Amino acid sequence: MLQKSKLVLRDGTSLDDLIMRESNEVSLRVMTDEELYRLEMEKIFARTWLLLGHESEIPEAGDFIVRDMAEDNVIVARGQDGNVHVSLNVCPHRGMRVCLGEAGNKRVHQCIYHGWAFRPNGDFIGAPIECHPSHVSSSRAGFRSFARISVISSTSRHASPDSPSWQNLPRP
Repeated sequence: MLQKSKLVLRDGTSLDDLIMRESNEVSLRVMTDEELYRLEMEKIFARTWLLLGHESEIPEAGDFIVRDMAEDNVIVARGQDGNVHVSLNVCPHRGMRVCLGEAGNKRVHQCIYHGWAFRPNGDFIGAPIECHPSHVSSSRAGFRSFARISVISSTSRHASPDSPSWQNLPRP
């Protein structure tokens, strides 16, 4: 038996009022309600692992895929060091989307607005002199990266004993 929800929205509607258990239906409000959407983002997506791709999609240095991670558009890229990096797909200079394609291979991601350039790992490379204020440090000008990324290999039934498994991953 399913538990009743204790969630009550600002207008006094409970989540259970939106679910018709007898007919296995939900109110269309659950698809359009801004408050429910925000609660989902906070209580579900912000607290769980999000699968952004498979390492086989970016096998070579410079390979990248662009994905949506909840409300954020991100670049998942294989750096020159062989590691997988995930960065927000937004230029820190003026907020322009940097990667306009869905996938490919680039040694440099360059913003089309003012030409700021970034490595696949998110590090700032440079910008045209007239657009790069001297008071902005290169370390602060890079993409915003995510602190915890786990790469799980599933390409072989005979995975290395050192390979992480879903069971051993820390909780987000």
